[in-house]
Amino acid sequence: MMNKKKSIIQQDDHIILPKATLRRFADNKTKKICCLKLSDSNNLAITKHYPKSFHTKSNYYNPEFDNIVKRYETLIGKWHKEIMNAIKTNTIESLITNRLEELKKDIIELITIQFHRTVLADEKLLAQYIEQEKKRYEEFSANFFRSGRIPEGFLNNKQRFFNKEIDQVQYYSQNILGQPNEGIEKTYKDSIPYIFYIPNEVDSTFLLPPQHFVPNNAFARFILSPRLALALYKDNSPQRTIILKKEDVDCLVPRAIESALSISKEYQEIIGEEKYLHYIKSKIEKYMSMITEIAEEQIIIISGDEEILQDDQTILEMIVSIMYFKPESKKIIIETGVLSSKLLKLDETTKNEGLYMFAKWGYKIVLIHQHDLSNSNSGIAIAKTKEDAIKLLS
Repeated sequence: MMNKKKSIIQQDDHIILPKATLRRFADNKTKKICCLKLSDSNNLAITKHYPKSFHTKSNYYNPEFDNIVKRYETLIGKWHKEIMNAIKTNTIESLITNRLEELKKDIIELITIQFHRTVLADEKLLAQYIEQEKKRYEEFSANFFRSGRIPEGFLNNKQRFFNKEIDQVQYYSQNILGQPNEGIEKTYKDSIPYIFYIPNEVDSTFLLPPQHFVPNNAFARFILSPRLALALYKDNSPQRTIILKKEDVDCLVPRAIESALSISKEYQEIIGEEKYLHYIKSKIEKYMSMITEIAEEQIIIISGDEEILQDDQTILEMIVSIMYFKPESKKIIIETGVLSSKLLKLDETTKNEGLYMFAKWGYKIVLIHQHDLSNSNSGIAIAKTKEDAIKLLS
């Protein structure tokens, strides 16, 4: 049972991201963090903020639960310090090997509390969570009454849960922070912990998303600093420390942006080093310059003279740019002038790769090409004119 603090002086609680993590992303000279704002696709901007006041609210967490948040924030700092020391002394592999289960457990706990903090901060996510929990209570109620065994305190908790007089945010901050999450534990049950490290000579750095971590069903990356991250992957490699090159780091950018776009506009942003954010901003703007929309049809056209789509990485970058620029549009016309010859082969054996990646993200595509392609049985529709392509998407 958690020990409650009788008296805590609270000022400006950080709603999701801890101040200590933000400070690790701060510029040495200005002491400010740089942030690429994604909330307005018409105004992609880089802003600067002091970590102390970034997304804070006075007395946001109830005093008795504030120490839960601080305990996990301390855990983040502990692993950052120990791992960096191990890297400097060339003992990192032994550290991970000797503490593999502890590291995995802590990564899952850190992801869990940061996910819960995100839910509390995002009205839409909180509403979804509340509805899910209400359904669970109803299911539990039916089972308990059928069995005739009602756990002590259940009815009282249920009454509080459905009480409209209760401040939902305050109530859930008391009931989910520090608690396990069955969905997260199940997703990463069979995952293997890794350390991702970017040497100082590498130009690119990690991006800090609003949730502190980048997840999907296959992996999760928990960002500790611009050059250090914890990770959970399904694949089992004998090397637990992964030293990243520039191209490796650049490949992680689209997922970080996708993660930021998944929550409310207030928090749609990524934090990173200023030079790298400018590089990412210019790349997004280049993709956006190649996108036009047929508004009445909600169809996007990707066109241009440059072969900008060359491989899986550039396709994923384009997909994320479309998610950002035109999130409601799911129909795409692609003029083949923007595609490399490699992508134009349309090899059916590469499902979920190349142009087939669009379908994986829920997009329907039609190519505009004047001549027959090497594989007309690819499953990807091909038209000779824009008008024909629109008909195929209608």
